[in-house]
Amino acid sequence: MKGYLETQGHRAQAGVREISQAWRSGSRENPMAAEQGALEACQIYHARPCVLIAVDSQLMNAPEDGSWMGRTMSRVTYDGQFDPEQIPAVRQHVRQRKDVREYLFVSGPKAAAIHPWGRLFISIGSPDQQKAEEDALAKCNGDPDRKGNEGPCYLYSIRNHVVLPLRMTRPVSAARELSEGIRLVTESRAEPIYRNARDSKALAVEPESGWWSFWDGASKIEYAENSVLAQCQLATNRPCILLAKGDSLVPSDPFSAPLRDMETLHYSEGYKLDRLPFLPAASAGVTQIYASLSGPKALAIKAIPPRFISAVGETATQAQERALGDCNRIPGTPCLLYAIGDGVVINQRKARPDP
Repeated sequence: MKGYLETQGHRAQAGVREISQAWRSGSRENPMAAEQGALEACQIYHARPCVLIAVDSQLMNAPEDGSWMGRTMSRVTYDGQFDPEQIPAVRQHVRQRKDVREYLFVSGPKAAAIHPWGRLFISIGSPDQQKAEEDALAKCNGDPDRKGNEGPCYLYSIRNHVVLPLRMTRPVSAARELSEGIRLVTESRAEPIYRNARDSKALAVEPESGWWSFWDGASKIEYAENSVLAQCQLATNRPCILLAKGDSLVPSDPFSAPLRDMETLHYSEGYKLDRLPFLPAASAGVTQIYASLSGPKALAIKAIPPRFISAVGETATQAQERALGDCNRIPGTPCLLYAIGDGVVINQRKARPDP
């Protein structure tokens, strides 16, 4: 307790009751920041939720039933896209550092490593992803102020995806199974959702943003593969990778997997059923009769949920307005025009009618 009392500024102490271990945090902006910092750092270090023992000079009262419950800190379990405000244990000035604020917008291989002391080290500009991870970890573990105290550093992010919950102390070599592959490149909740999907399925991910989608219940697995890749690219406007096919992981290293630029989203000739990027069962009737519609007409497309919505009007503009309006009334991703009249315009990514 002496060390805690000597800690400067706003401070807090957290611990793990079962092993009688404590962790303190000091020099924080305010009592709340000290409390969060101590609980977050303690959870990172001990790999389990901790209990709050003290904040500044105030000791926490024991619960009436004597059961101290650890508090799971959301920033420690966060596994989304890199966001300075989601980094645990660090002080606010770290979140405001130039390299931290700009991290998300730098392309190419990059990584960040973190230590419970609240130290974050970033590597940008390495020739490949593994070297970026090695560099970030080496910088963190070689911190001259810490001198190796209080255990190793952990990879915080790989490219733009936060991987702290994986507690990796070494660079990624290869994913051995589907669950690992998913958690390396996108949020963990994708796994149970995909696992429970119908057979003949495929999972695609846009690796820069971590955006993911799956297609299931297809007549053939190849159709699920092509459909989900087109769906993912339509939603993100970037080529995606095929992460899973059936229940199997496709690439052992998602960040070296080839991006699949789908030709169906560049098609710009006459409307044909066999050139659609995907064909959801809910829109089978709409797509089958579109070619036979007469007069000014338009067809809108939606990635999530996958839909095609057609409309006719007195003018081409009115038909486009109706198709987009009806399509966007369905909750999900924004709609685009797939066809105007008999010409396919999906390659232009029109989200508004022509004047």
